[in-house]
Amino acid sequence: MLYYYEIVVRSDGRDRVVRRVPTRRAADRVIAELIRADLVSSKAIRYERRRGIHPWSVALLCGGLSLLALFVPFVWIRMGLALVLIALTIGFSTSGRRWIAGGRDDR
Repeated sequence: MLYYYEIVVRSDGRDRVVRRVPTRRAADRVIAELIRADLVSSKAIRYERRRGIHPWSVALLCGGLSLLALFVPFVWIRMGLALVLIALTIGFSTSGRRWIAGGRDDR
C-alpha cells in the first residue's frame, strides 16, 4: 500500500511513463493489454515500483474507515466523521486522473 507501480515504455532512447497503477497485478494486466493490442513490444515495456501512495488506495482506506465510523457512539460525531470520510473517498477516487494516466501531477 505504500508503493505504486509505473508502466514505462522506452521509445527513441527515452523512458516515458504511460500509466500508474496501485498494485503489481494491475501493472502486469496493463502490460499484457498493451502487448496484446500490438501497441508496444514486450522488450520496450516494463514496470517500476515507486515509493508513494496511489490515490485509489487512499480512497479504499477512507471508504473502509467511513464504514467503521458508523459504530462511533455519539450521533453527531458519527455523522460528521462519516461525511468527512465519504468526501475524502470521493475526492481521492476522482483526483489525479492525469497523473494516473502517466502525466505530471495535477495538484
